[in-house]
Amino acid sequence: MPDHGKLEPWRLIILQHPDLARLADLAEARAREMVGDEQKIAKGRGQFDLGHLVVAVISSPKPSDKVPEWEQRLSAGALCMNLVNAAAAAGWGAQWLTGWPALDATFAARAFGCTGAEQVAGLIHIGGMGNPATDRPRPDLARVAQWGLA
Repeated sequence: MPDHGKLEPWRLIILQHPDLARLADLAEARAREMVGDEQKIAKGRGQFDLGHLVVAVISSPKPSDKVPEWEQRLSAGALCMNLVNAAAAAGWGAQWLTGWPALDATFAARAFGCTGAEQVAGLIHIGGMGNPATDRPRPDLARVAQWGLA
């Protein structure tokens, strides 16, 4: 993964079933604190209730005069994508998710000990291939890509 400053601006937490059950309970409790509806509660619980192995990638930027924070955050994103690709190359199914719990600073602090500028970059769910999912619509490359300078 890119880390040209050798800052390691991320940390990993490998989570298995007992951890995921605890996170499901935390997500439900946080949703109720936020006066979330049943859909919010179900979505928060669901991503942890249904998982078996999850790698939480925490973006943890370090002070640096040479590597700006935005590059350090991109490094955490690259780590997420590399985990997905490595799992796929090894024959596993993998999906990069965040969802509202990962984006909520209070949940991230309680669940993953995020402090200061730390944020959840991604929750990488790894498991069997199961039934192939229906592919979702992809962007129109003619609309989002440009060849050369106009």
